[in-house]
Amino acid sequence: MHPRLSELLTYADAVRDELLSFAGGLTPAQFQAPSSGGGWSAAQHLAHLHLVEQSSVRAMFRALKNARAAGLATEAESTSLLGALDHTDLAAGTRKVVAPEFVSPVDTPDLATAQARLAESRAGLRAWAAEGDGWALTTVHFPHPVLGSLNLYEWVVMIADHERRHLHQMRSAVASTVSETQR
Repeated sequence: MHPRLSELLTYADAVRDELLSFAGGLTPAQFQAPSSGGGWSAAQHLAHLHLVEQSSVRAMFRALKNARAAGLATEAESTSLLGALDHTDLAAGTRKVVAPEFVSPVDTPDLATAQARLAESRAGLRAWAAEGDGWALTTVHFPHPVLGSLNLYEWVVMIADHERRHLHQMRSAVASTVSETQR
């Protein structure tokens, strides 16, 4: 696999592993409990992340297909793109963003169901990566509803940074719930 894409997938998998490790360490009650401020439960966060990855990958497949049909060049660069979205607030999550309805969680799955869904959407990302491998993905753009126009490599970073954002939110929610029960 091309080094750029391989590096980004490794990053996305590392974030996913951290996310699932955290979720796996929660009790069933903690996993299902809404955050103290009326926010999502950990189960709902994971349901949302599945929907985001799934819809992103569908759009990424379409963009790649259209670009290849239009004569997309092969990749000539090999510099790292890991920090491509560091200038945004995405991973830090200090700015509140309301999820569009099509990626808002519609249920509160148990951990096993959430893990299976996330494995399915990650398999989709890997299938897309197999199709995109070796192509000049920095030249293919489509808009993100909050971040604006992103190239296809940046979309992979977005998926990972978005998961990091929700991991921070889940940790904060669990910590606030624990501190409230200790009062």
